[in-house]
Amino acid sequence: MDEARSLLNHSTPSSPDESIQQLQSELAALRQQVSRLEQRLAAVEQSPASSGILPSAAAAPKLESRLGLTLVNRAGALTLAIGIIFFFKYAVDNQWIAAEGRVIIGVVTGLVLLLAAEWLQARGRRSPVPDASSDVFTQGISGCGLAILYAAIYAALAYYKLLLPAAGWLLLLLTSALAIFLSIRYRSRAIAALGFAGGLLTPILLRGSVMTWWFDLAYLLILGVTALFVSVRQRWLVLIPTLAGLTLLAAAISLVRHHGGWFCVFSLLLGAAHFLAARLSVADRPLATCAYITGHSCLLFASLRALSIWTAGDSQARDRAANDRYSFTSALESILLGLYGIGALVYGMLRASLRDRFLGLVLLGLVIAKLYLWDIWQLNRFYRISAFVALGILLLGASYFYSRLRSRPSPS
Repeated sequence: MDEARSLLNHSTPSSPDESIQQLQSELAALRQQVSRLEQRLAAVEQSPASSGILPSAAAAPKLESRLGLTLVNRAGALTLAIGIIFFFKYAVDNQWIAAEGRVIIGVVTGLVLLLAAEWLQARGRRSPVPDASSDVFTQGISGCGLAILYAAIYAALAYYKLLLPAAGWLLLLLTSALAIFLSIRYRSRAIAALGFAGGLLTPILLRGSVMTWWFDLAYLLILGVTALFVSVRQRWLVLIPTLAGLTLLAAAISLVRHHGGWFCVFSLLLGAAHFLAARLSVADRPLATCAYITGHSCLLFASLRALSIWTAGDSQARDRAANDRYSFTSALESILLGLYGIGALVYGMLRASLRDRFLGLVLLGLVIAKLYLWDIWQLNRFYRISAFVALGILLLGASYFYSRLRSRPSPS
């Protein structure tokens, strides 16, 4: 701009042609200056320093949508589903509607809510501006419909005996599969958790009435691996440990009492699936770490259950009083957790692995908490002394290895 101004002030054209040429050159110079200013302005707008204010301005509505609207929507859907279930119970007590009518009303209500959610989803996709709050509302309506549909089918099977056991099992399974499909379609972790929870509840609610224990084992293993696959594929990190824990709980209810050894096998297989998922997702470090820690948790459950089976089958343990047998088992569990934690800590030091070191420290922290908050009050004197001495030696050994190996390279 200064160059153009100086040319205008100090130039003295000698003829009209020269004046026109000089004006054209000055105009070209002005255009170049304007172009440079526009480029600088665009660079300033795109720089992190200038855009740092924008995310904070948009953070408040986003936080409101996540913590406010989502929470209210989920609570409203759950409240509506419970209210309809209570209405069915009230209608049963007062004999307002026949059993067939109650089931039909429940199924129709669930399907209407699912169709309404699908209509809202299609309407939102046609909108030129995506609305996150509309998606949250759609997910709540869909989850409520699925819960009512599941409850109606279970009532028709378990309470009113309107369905054959195999048919009821199949319909409950299809409802859970529909929920999983809709969770992927709507990109909703809540609906996925609802669908897998319904699938895991099915063998528990119908235990012993439809299938044998080995069928339940295979079914729960397939469902657990499917939950892992969907969670990894959709990158729903929170669902990886949550659904694994629910799967282990369902397997424990179905298998521990009469088939404890097979529960150990089930836990090992589920842990192996999580280790494989961690290996395949090594490029995504948070996802791989979540699957890796969950795999170790499954392995720990299998080890603790195997220890319990061994102490229950030990002839000397059977000869002890019930209180002594409990103290013996609890002390061995604390020692096992301590050894596992030290092993993970040392392995993490040798391999420069932060997640293994973290796992080891967490397990050692759990052992210390169990020792001082539970074992000291619940174990008999001999086992309490034994547990404190053994774990004291293990913890001192862990601190020794930690101090010696801490100088190794940091994790990659």
